[in-house]
Amino acid sequence: MLYIGIDVSVDNFHVAIYYPDSESFKLLSFPQSRNGFDDFKSILLSLDDEVSIALEVAGSYSHNPFSFLKNHNFNVILLCPYAVKNILKAFSKSKTDSIDAKNIALSLCLLGGNLKPSCTPPYDILSLRKLVRFRASLTTSLSNLQKQLRNALRYNMPEILKFFKTLSSRVLISLLSNYPSRKQILSREKEVIKLLSSFKKWSEEKARRFIHELKHSIATTDPYDSEAPILSSIVIQMKEIREHIEKIDEQINKILSIYPKIQYRLYQA
Repeated sequence: MLYIGIDVSVDNFHVAIYYPDSESFKLLSFPQSRNGFDDFKSILLSLDDEVSIALEVAGSYSHNPFSFLKNHNFNVILLCPYAVKNILKAFSKSKTDSIDAKNIALSLCLLGGNLKPSCTPPYDILSLRKLVRFRASLTTSLSNLQKQLRNALRYNMPEILKFFKTLSSRVLISLLSNYPSRKQILSREKEVIKLLSSFKKWSEEKARRFIHELKHSIATTDPYDSEAPILSSIVIQMKEIREHIEKIDEQINKILSIYPKIQYRLYQA
């Protein structure tokens, strides 16, 4: 049995073939390209002995080499760098060097048949995972923008926060999209009252109270109206992220419709 360790980098992947009988290594390197993958496959097929392959988990870098090997019916074991270090420490009781293909191959040899080949989830599940993770990053970005918006409003017109329980309010976003500063709101008082009173739960009386609060704001008046471009930029970004989240949700729901049990668990959580 030959043990093969693969260390993946951005543009290349490095291979170490470990020969346990002679305790020697053969080191190879291939580009992350079709030619590189094909050359590596040719090397594997030319070996006279059975092979056991392990690949370091390296996020998106390791996905394509792993999928290539699996698609060509090679059994591959995924190892994380932390696990490799622990394996080598357990056997050598000494500090290990940085993780490389040789260490991965050696770890594979040491554990032998105790490791099982890794498998990939169905493509639908992989797609769902990517969408959910990206949606989470969008949600974090939106949350950060909301914090910036709250801070800007507290500084420029703190009274506005009395009227909105959440910064995701459609009324607030619509207001700031059209009038992104206290100066602009007060200079178009009638238009603002008409806009606000067009929303449910916003009477004309409430809209007038809103204007009254802003007229007597405790915030310092900015003669340059510098708050306008700041608030406008924040609101535009928030709207764009919301639109992206809605599109992501559409794709997620398409996949979930295929897996009703998963959908049930997600909505029950």
